[in-house]
Amino acid sequence: MAKEVGEKKWNRLWITVCSCGAEQKPVATCWLNPRDQHILRSPLAIHDTAIPSTTYSSRDLPLFYSSTRQTVIMTSLILGSRALRSLDHHTSKFCRTFRCIPRTEWSGSQVVGERDQPVLFDAILVARSPIGKVGSLVQDARKTLTDAAKVDKLYVKKRQRRMFVANSGGLDLANLNHRLDTELRALKETMATQKAELELALKDRIAAHKAEAALESKERMAAHKAETAQEVKKMAAHKAETAQELKKMAAHKAETAQVLKKMAAQKAETTQELKKEIASYKAETTDELRKMAVDNAETAEVLHAKMAAYKAETVQELHMKMAANKDETVQELKKLAARKAESTADLHAKMAVHKAETAEELQKLAAHEAETTKELHAKMAVHKAELDLIDSQQEERLRYLLRSDDCYKLVRNRYLSTFKRDYLQTCTKADLEIIANGDLTAHWGDAIIDSSLYTQPNGRTDVEVFQKLYGILPHNMEGIREDKTIYILNTHAGILSSISKKGSDKFSDAFAKFIKLFEISGFDESYLYGKDTEVTRAYGAFVDCVLSEVKHVRPRRRS
Repeated sequence: MAKEVGEKKWNRLWITVCSCGAEQKPVATCWLNPRDQHILRSPLAIHDTAIPSTTYSSRDLPLFYSSTRQTVIMTSLILGSRALRSLDHHTSKFCRTFRCIPRTEWSGSQVVGERDQPVLFDAILVARSPIGKVGSLVQDARKTLTDAAKVDKLYVKKRQRRMFVANSGGLDLANLNHRLDTELRALKETMATQKAELELALKDRIAAHKAEAALESKERMAAHKAETAQEVKKMAAHKAETAQELKKMAAHKAETAQVLKKMAAQKAETTQELKKEIASYKAETTDELRKMAVDNAETAEVLHAKMAAYKAETVQELHMKMAANKDETVQELKKLAARKAESTADLHAKMAVHKAETAEELQKLAAHEAETTKELHAKMAVHKAELDLIDSQQEERLRYLLRSDDCYKLVRNRYLSTFKRDYLQTCTKADLEIIANGDLTAHWGDAIIDSSLYTQPNGRTDVEVFQKLYGILPHNMEGIREDKTIYILNTHAGILSSISKKGSDKFSDAFAKFIKLFEISGFDESYLYGKDTEVTRAYGAFVDCVLSEVKHVRPRRRS
């Protein structure tokens, strides 16, 4: 039967598969007769003759196929299949055998070929049956084209100033490049904006912290300087007091010298007076003796005795007065020496205490400055680690964000079943069927999508797999909305399921501690907003472990 295309009837449809290089020449052709429901010409016959991409009828059909095998770089294959998951494994075989198809990851939601290069073709047919291995490519192409011509209605429509002959699914693919480029550009702009905002916020926080630290340091230095000035003033006052005491001691010494001089003068006067008195008394006595010599010899002896006694008494009194004055002077000198020693010792003690206090304050200031610098560097390292985690995960997930929700959920479902098989060894028959149903496997965590696979109707029931990867139960993800929390959960799952990375025991313990404290807090995400809580410290410790406790290992073969 004939197919209706607009107002035309097409009894035969010539499909040309073209390369996307600079020459844009066809590399394979296929002629389909919808009415007879079979291929009239050899499908996908390889040729190297440059012809325009067009539709031919049976009377002017060119014979472009060749019986010789040639090496051809097939950069586009205008033949889609909704059941097609990935040809990466099969094209690898073809590449090793014929060295003609580059390794390119294809999927059912992509038009095969480079986006920036024009794709020349006569029609787009989205077949309902999958393409098999390279060895059966001819037979599978014949079957898919025949099924597409029998089932789908063909149309002629204009897409981006070009005419396409296609079924409804093919027309949707014709405009996919522009739509995907627009979405990709928007996502890249959003990522760039978010990254710029994060960097600006980080710079502002660092500048604010530096300003606060500088202000606090200046205030403490000013206070310490004022205290030091007070101590210096006290020392100056004490020095002035000591100088006054020394002046008083000098004055007292001068007074003592004056007293000694006076005592010496008094001694000299007393000696002179005594000599005068003795001389006078001697003269008088001599006169009396002379007068009494004749009268009584006994009287002379008595007089001599009185004179000797008076002389001894006078000398003894003089010696006593001199000794008393000397003792008083020595006591005064001892008191002055004791006061001088006490003042000097007190001054030295105060100076030593002040010097020790000043050294202790300087050590405290240096320790505080070192602690502040260390804390600032630690916070900068944490913020940098968070930005690195965000960038690496965003780049890896970008291409999968363009897929439909159902397709991406299939990939996530296979990710959970693969982890259950490879790491927990508890997979079931249903898990093996999920794994065998596709070829694409994610290599990172996505806690939000994975939790929806458990909370949706008729969802997964093996919650222990989700808890092993993310540390919490699926229903707890409903209240978690902060990007940093989600990133840290995804990072743990990605490292745990990675074939090329392995975390140490310290890495696992740090994550377990963070999850435990986070769960005790009722999954309160305010720990990210400047509060110094146990959850905040556990979060920072785990981010440090991601940088220092994860090592690269030789990848093992993943099924």
